[in-house]
Order: sequence, then structure tokens, then C-alpha cells
Amino acid sequence: MRRLFFLAPFLLTVVLAHAEPVQAVTTLTQVPGGLDVKVALVGETSTLPIRGASLEILLAKPNARLRAWMKDGQLSRTGSAKLPATVVAQAELKETQPGTYRARLADPGPGRYVLVVLDTTFKGEATMTGRLIELPPNPNPLIYTGIMPKTTTPSRYLFYALAGLAVPALIGLVFALLSRAEQRGGEDGSGA
Repeated sequence: MRRLFFLAPFLLTVVLAHAEPVQAVTTLTQVPGGLDVKVALVGETSTLPIRGASLEILLAKPNARLRAWMKDGQLSRTGSAKLPATVVAQAELKETQPGTYRARLADPGPGRYVLVVLDTTFKGEATMTGRLIELPPNPNPLIYTGIMPKTTTPSRYLFYALAGLAVPALIGLVFALLSRAEQRGGEDGSGA
């Protein structure tokens, strides 16, 4: 039991690992046949690269509902992973270096779009950042730094995660108690 007490701070840091705002530096470059996207994720407080994230890059047609989610042409939101707009291109970002993710998007043609980086790493939560862009970009890459707000794992998922960690500990405790009872039974029988 004492070991679990000492492990608790480490387990809580794993559960709350996504509890800081994350800076997403997105670089969009026009290439033949599409758009090259690179996203670097860094914890805003820890300044550490965010590794192993489950990310998607989306291009959506701006509409009134999506614009209502935005402030000054920028999007920074938690909650639903579904955008209230038509997505015209999307791709899964793959980690190519620690904290750096890449993907290639199909070119939807000239026009105004909302470029969105969507993070769905943890079950039950999503966070996103994005901005309004104009395609095609000028010959220089478009570089955008956005903030993915901090999220907390919803309590039901936290409960299931902690319950999942407790099951092996309880099984170990039962075996330890059974072993101890067996040893005491052997000592009582040998002493007579």
C-alpha cells in the first residue's frame, strides 16, 4: 500500500499530462499537387516538445457558425472534435521528429479557408487551433502560431483510468494476502 502512495504523484502527472496550453507552430507551403503542412507542438509552460499526439490538419470553408467560434480570425477551442463547417481537405499528421508532425493536403483551389490543427490524443477530449487563410499562399510559406487551450480529462474517463490502474494493484494485494495466510498456516501446523 505504501508503494501506491509513493506512485500516486507520478500517476497523476500522467493523467494530467495534457493540462497545459500547447503552442502549435504551423507551416503551410504550396508544393506541386498539394500543400505541405508541418506542425511543431511545444508545451507553453513546460517548453517541452509534445510527443505522441494524435493530430489532424483540416481545411474548412468558413461559415457563420465557424466564424462565431473564432476571435479576430483565430480559433482556439476545446470540446467537440467536429467543426460546424464543410471540411474540404484533411489529413492525419505523422510525427517525423520529437514534437514535429507532417502531412500533405490536397489543394482545394483558390479561396478563403480556415486551417485547423485538431488534437484528439486523449479519449473524450479534443482541442484545436486555427486561423483564416487565403489560398494560394504567396511564394513564402505561411507560418502561424496558435494556442491549443489546456484541457482536463473528463471525470468519467479519469475514473476509468484510475480504476484500470487499481485493478492490477488489487490483484497483487489479494495474492500477497493469500501468500501470507498460507505462510501463517504452515507455521501453525509445523509448531505442534
